[in-house]
Amino acid sequence: MSAACPNSTPTLPQALTATEVAERLKVSKRSVQRLVEEHAIPFKRLGPRILRFDPGEIAEWWSQGCPANGGQSVRRRRRRKVEVAATHQAAGKGAA
Repeated sequence: MSAACPNSTPTLPQALTATEVAERLKVSKRSVQRLVEEHAIPFKRLGPRILRFDPGEIAEWWSQGCPANGGQSVRRRRRRKVEVAATHQAAGKGAA
């Protein structure tokens, strides 16, 4: 046995993948990905394509009624911003 390897390994929190979260919430993996894109679900990004979810944070988020980021999705806010810009431009209020 090497001196670098202790007899007992430290206990790390069990992180969930997007697929595991989807299974627990009974939704599609794509639905979980949308929640991540909208920052409406607690997650940790470990790399450009690696996401992990803390089971405790997910349970708390669920018990609070799945609160979204301000109650409005990022996609909806962007769509509204584009609509307002188009209206202003049509009225001659936009930059030339």
